[in-house]
Amino acid sequence: MTKSLRTLRFEHGNLFSVLHCLRYLALDEEARRKPLETETLRAILDYIEGFPDRFHHPKEERHLFQVLRRRRPEIAPTLDRLEQQHREGGQANRRLRVTLDAAAADAAARPAFEAAVRDYVDRQRAHMLTEEREVLPAALQALTEEDWRAIDAAFADNDDPAFGQSPRREFEAMFRRIVDLAPPPFGFGDAGS
Repeated sequence: MTKSLRTLRFEHGNLFSVLHCLRYLALDEEARRKPLETETLRAILDYIEGFPDRFHHPKEERHLFQVLRRRRPEIAPTLDRLEQQHREGGQANRRLRVTLDAAAADAAARPAFEAAVRDYVDRQRAHMLTEEREVLPAALQALTEEDWRAIDAAFADNDDPAFGQSPRREFEAMFRRIVDLAPPPFGFGDAGS
């Protein structure tokens, strides 16, 4: 497996974990009996608003998807749909934050936040599963060693502000903050006590 493919799968794993934590904090029966963990939830929203758009999606679109379009034109409709979902992600993230703010201010708004979380997490999971089950296997089958070397080099380019060390450290710190705030089994925080 190439370094870029391992990177994408690692990032998907982190995103799945953060989404699972979000879903738990919003929808778990025990969590629903307590006040919203707004600090943790806001940290999660910061991560899911920033990381995919600034760090993850550009790598997929600029490097992997472009090459895959040339090698496997029949997958273009799937890639088009995924890129459209990337563009729509910011709007969905903003709606999620608005519903969180409303629920934090008024418990009567909590069902709307819960519904927004359920919808958001389901859509994001489906999106990443399409990438994992359709796009990455197609890339493994269709891309050449030369293609993968070019993609790996692009992923490793620290001069690019979208992929360099400073953004990487920023998002690693955001992820660590979520782990520090989130209750077990997702993190080390002591939510609700």
